[in-house]
Amino acid sequence: MTPANVQAQNPADFMKNLTAEIKKIQFEEIRFTTEDLFEGVVAQNNFAALESALILFFGPAIKPKGKKPTPQDEQCSTPQGGVRANQVLYVKDHHACLLWPWKNGQQLTIKIYKF
Repeated sequence: MTPANVQAQNPADFMKNLTAEIKKIQFEEIRFTTEDLFEGVVAQNNFAALESALILFFGPAIKPKGKKPTPQDEQCSTPQGGVRANQVLYVKDHHACLLWPWKNGQQLTIKIYKF
């Protein structure tokens, strides 16, 4: 999708369009894909492509890796257990995306959800 198409999309189609876009990326595992939740595991070497798609849909991360979570960050991430300093959080309207880097440094888990 182009930035113009993302901006013009119906808000009800946000999750469907976002998951279709990120599924173009090589995933090691897709754990869930529903209207309200997407969870998968991607190799760290595919992070740049994933990040580009997330920025296209969400804009820049509201909580980048290494930044202490704010109360707003915590509120958005509570449905998924909160957000830690080493995680990344994107938010737009009532959708959020959390990225969990694995301890091995080779994979990360992505969760996209409505809150």
